[in-house]
Amino acid sequence: GFVAVVSAVKDIAVRIKGLTDSVGEYGDAVDKGAQKMQVSTDTYQEWSFVLERSGSNIETLQRGMKTLNSAIDGNSSAFSELGVSTTKADGSLRSTEDILNDTMFALAGVSDEHKRYALAVDLFGKKTASELLPALNSGKKGIKDMMDYAHKNNLIMSGEGVAASAEYQDAMGDLNLATQGLKTTIGVELMPIITDVVNKIVDDVIPAIENFTKDNEWLLPTIAGLTTALIVFKAAMGISAIISGVSTALAAYR
Repeated sequence: GFVAVVSAVKDIAVRIKGLTDSVGEYGDAVDKGAQKMQVSTDTYQEWSFVLERSGSNIETLQRGMKTLNSAIDGNSSAFSELGVSTTKADGSLRSTEDILNDTMFALAGVSDEHKRYALAVDLFGKKTASELLPALNSGKKGIKDMMDYAHKNNLIMSGEGVAASAEYQDAMGDLNLATQGLKTTIGVELMPIITDVVNKIVDDVIPAIENFTKDNEWLLPTIAGLTTALIVFKAAMGISAIISGVSTALAAYR
């Protein structure tokens, strides 16, 4: 009937809201993470997928970016050993994204695993290097295959999708703040009224009940008796329901 339709529509709405919230949270995290790493949202998601497939996560690479940027600023010799250039032909620095990608693929192409690890430590720090090794050990082709798989299976959210997710999360955040502000405004207006009501109950109503009780003590046994009778009646009804249920079950069993 009508109630079932309303319930179904409500369930669909809740599921849609859950879906948009989940997608929005993911896209917003990609947006913020890519900005922190100074890379595109595609690059952020590609390395996130590769690292997760290799038993690590993108947060590991994020932590290592500080060391990588310091190595870039100091023109570390590890870059020349890997054949990675940190500057353009005009002497200006290349983008962080280009240096990161070239560095990761160059490390994956180092055949000597001890040298690979040593160079990774120089550029990303010891802890990050250790956690990057499983991905780097996959080799250039293995990493490229994983990235291609992510794109082929629509696991990389488009730049437009990421931007929409960030806007959605901002809108939801604004809504929560506005709701909190409305609650505060209403609460501030209601508090004096409720305070007056409570004071009235404490100052007038409770004393009036106490005086009535003192002036009409003869009613107390009657009230107590009625209360007891009501409790006994409810208990009897409960027992009756239980007996009826058992009888029905036994009849069905027979």
